[in-house]
Amino acid sequence: MVEPEADGGSFLVHFPLELQVGVLPASIVNVVFGVRMTPTIVVPFRQGVGVGFAMPILFGPGVELFLARNLMVTLQTRFGPGVWARGGGSQVLFSFAANFGIGYHF
Repeated sequence: MVEPEADGGSFLVHFPLELQVGVLPASIVNVVFGVRMTPTIVVPFRQGVGVGFAMPILFGPGVELFLARNLMVTLQTRFGPGVWARGGGSQVLFSFAANFGIGYHF
């Protein structure tokens, strides 16, 4: 979502917000639908480039599979519009995020 800087990089401040709703169609599977908004303030290290703001608004499904009593595998996908603003101009881009994870309960 955040456009890369040609020189120096950027300092980012994220404010992640997420809501998920899940349904258990079987005892080992949880199907979820989520909404994620992550307002981000972008402060570039390069001189002469203004502070930017990024705001992706992502929706999408996910699934959690419980393989054993203490082992879980998850896949989450989110996609939607992403707003990018800097220096008086703005643009809307398509954003996509996919997360895969393994959970183990000790």
